[in-house]
Amino acid sequence: ASHPLPEIFLGRLPPGLSVGEVEDVLVPYGAHNIRLLSGKNCAFATFDSWAAAERAIAELNGAQIGSAIHGEQAEGINVKLADLKGVPKGTPQNPKIFIGGIRAQVTESEVADECKRFGEVTFSKIFAKNSAALPCAFVTFATFTEAELCINELNGTEHRLALDGKTLNVRLADAAKGQAASQGARQPSSQAPAQVPPQRSFPAPAAMGPPIMPYSMAAVAPAPAMAPGVS
Repeated sequence: ASHPLPEIFLGRLPPGLSVGEVEDVLVPYGAHNIRLLSGKNCAFATFDSWAAAERAIAELNGAQIGSAIHGEQAEGINVKLADLKGVPKGTPQNPKIFIGGIRAQVTESEVADECKRFGEVTFSKIFAKNSAALPCAFVTFATFTEAELCINELNGTEHRLALDGKTLNVRLADAAKGQAASQGARQPSSQAPAQVPPQRSFPAPAAMGPPIMPYSMAAVAPAPAMAPGVS
């Protein structure tokens, strides 16, 4: 499956901003499918290239939009890459590419040196499931623009890194797949279960005699009357 087109998020938009005003700002950068979320002061836009999306972010983040009509915003607007679907919200997006179809003899330094022609390489690694499996490589660039340039130049080419008679398969690495792979089955807890104190058994109450009646003034005989003159 092809990788989704890059999307950006625009937050802290002035209240009352119209879709037309947002389009006036974004269309010159090549944006399309611009969606303004009513009542939330934010918008999303899609681009056909990462270079265009990153340029829009670099030039618009912190800028004032519609300030002449809606008043200036203290911090300007917030522009960044939109969160990817299928991964936890806020997961950082890395400009990492996958390179398949490479020869078993290819080294990590050869892969890194080849990719450095397109930009700054911050990470490179060759993986193979086992000694009999064909290897693949992952390379991370400093920007998506550089990663995109590498993909456009190397994907589908009969390159010196490729297997004889084969072409390279170069694309953006699947962030959602990597996230899912890192979430293994939940392991049973090593913590010992809480100890339940043994229940104490109490002896049955001893047999008691008839209940003691409460003290009653009516049960007390009145004192005998004294004869007159008797002291």
